[in-house]
Amino acid sequence: MKSYKIILVAVFFGTLSVTGSFATGSPDQSKKEPAWVKNIPTEKVIEWRRYIHQNPELSYEEMFTSE
Repeated sequence: MKSYKIILVAVFFGTLSVTGSFATGSPDQSKKEPAWVKNIPTEKVIEWRRYIHQNPELSYEEMFTSE
């Protein structure tokens, strides 16, 4: 029973240390984007995503995804 409590406390503090390390990031770090992000054709990507979801090609019978 004592080893169970020790493991439980270790997991608890391990979880706290992991979540705390994510919270210490600087706010400016998350706002910076790579230069290539500006060149993504978002309208085209949205169009592709909608097409793929509306016309799924299943069971290894793909015809148009390779084009």
